[in-house]
Amino acid sequence: MSAGKAETAKSKRDGAVSMLRDGEKLVRQARIHNGIYWKASVVFILALFLMTKVFNLGAFLMLVALLMFFASYLTKHYLLLALTDKRVLVRHGVVKLNNIQMHHSKIESVEVEHPPMGRILGYGSLLITGTGSQITAVPYVNAKDAEAFRGDLDQIIFDREEGKTASAKS
Repeated sequence: MSAGKAETAKSKRDGAVSMLRDGEKLVRQARIHNGIYWKASVVFILALFLMTKVFNLGAFLMLVALLMFFASYLTKHYLLLALTDKRVLVRHGVVKLNNIQMHHSKIESVEVEHPPMGRILGYGSLLITGTGSQITAVPYVNAKDAEAFRGDLDQIIFDREEGKTASAKS
C-alpha cells in the first residue's frame, strides 16, 4: 500500500475512532469502493469522443465530468460506515454532513443490494432499517465489506438476543 493510501486509510479509521465512546470497541469499518467514480468515467470518455466531433459539446461534458469526479471524491472522503460493539455509525453528505448512530437494539434488518454495475465492479449498497421505518442507505460499499459488515452485525444482534433469552430462562 502506498503512503498516500495508508494515510487516507488511517485518517478514515481515526474518523471512526474519534466517534467512539469510552469502553466501546470498533468491530469493523467498511471501505468505500472506487466504483463511486464509474459514472464520471463514462461521461469523461464520452467527452473525449465528442471533443473530436463537436468540440464545444465535448468541452462542456469534460467540465461536467470533472465536477462529477470532484463530487464523487468528496462523497468518498466523507462517507463513513463503522460497526462497534454497541452501535452502527454512519456519516454521509457533502454540503449537509449527517452523523447517524443506531444502537443495535434499534436495528430491525440489514440488507445488501448489488445493482447491475455493482455486481460488475464489486460494490453494493448497505440498507439498514431501524425501528420506526428509518432506513439508512450507504452506497458504494466494497462488496466483501458489505457482506462481512452484515454478518458481523447479525452475529452481534444474535448474541445479544441469545443473552437476553438465556437470562430470561434463568
